[in-house]
Amino acid sequence: MTRKFVKVVYQKNQRFDEEYELWEKLSSHSGRHTFSMLMLDLKVDITELADLMGHGSIATTMIYRTIRGEDKIWVVNNAWKNLPGFDPNLDPKK
Repeated sequence: MTRKFVKVVYQKNQRFDEEYELWEKLSSHSGRHTFSMLMLDLKVDITELADLMGHGSIATTMIYRTIRGEDKIWVVNNAWKNLPGFDPNLDPKK
């Protein structure tokens, strides 16, 4: 928690580097955000996650649902697998 990091701030087109220790900027919101992102990485159902986080609306939980690089590949592969007549053994070059 004593690891330092640099936050870059621009004011009037001038760059300022502000150095902080990690504990100075962590918050309970950071922990909640990390928890929700990890649960989504583990493919926990979004409605169950909303309940775990105590959100009154699933729309609040949907804020955390972003599709990142490796998730995009998973989404596309699963979509293809669900197509009628899809054969994963076929060579796409033929």
